[in-house]
Amino acid sequence: MVVMEKVLDKLGFSEYKKKTYLALVRMERAKVRDLVKATSIPSSKIYEILNWLYSNGYISIVSQEPLIYRANDPKNILQNEVRARIDKLKDIESEINKINTGLPLIAKADFQILYGRDAFFNKVKESVAKSNKSVIAVVKNWRIDYDLKELTGNFVKNGGKARFLGPINKDSKKLVSLWNSIGVLTKNHIPDSTRFTVWDGKIITLGLKDDSSKEYYSLWIENEYLGKILTQYFDKMWLSSGKRRL
Repeated sequence: MVVMEKVLDKLGFSEYKKKTYLALVRMERAKVRDLVKATSIPSSKIYEILNWLYSNGYISIVSQEPLIYRANDPKNILQNEVRARIDKLKDIESEINKINTGLPLIAKADFQILYGRDAFFNKVKESVAKSNKSVIAVVKNWRIDYDLKELTGNFVKNGGKARFLGPINKDSKKLVSLWNSIGVLTKNHIPDSTRFTVWDGKIITLGLKDDSSKEYYSLWIENEYLGKILTQYFDKMWLSSGKRRL
């Protein structure tokens, strides 16, 4: 029942709806007055909640006189609810893909400072999606998720070249293998300076805090001159770094 309560919370159930449904699941079937007693929800409110649960398939009416409600199979109905929401989200995603504002990733001569790792990786994904030639990166960890893997894999399939330098050891070899599986070239390198990434030779991000810091900041800028300098610096490190070890 604790697991179900967490699921209902994540689905956005109000406290009253959650209490009513859980009570009915426990009781299997009940009269309205029994539900009022079990939940301490006012009778003037519980009819509205029961109507909502009934209309959305969570409960059934098994008797009109007296009015008795029965909980439908929670696992089945909750799975159907999740599938319906996934379908809606996919429809929304397809509409989002049609949006094209023409806004640049970063306005020239401007720079952005992002706070937090989530903001950083969301920007990374946006950068990969908008790049088409090259990505070079000096990393300290090899974090990857499904979306980043898919975006980078498509980037490489479409002719982009990706090269990453970072520590390759027994702790990181599994993540490094995932990067290699989508066509990213990797070499063993222990970064002794700030980590950086350059997309298409001009979009640059610099890590402003150590990866272990809770307050993680990153700086983003579009500058072809700086991009050229960092690319040359990266190429020298690439040539002097060890071969890929897994």
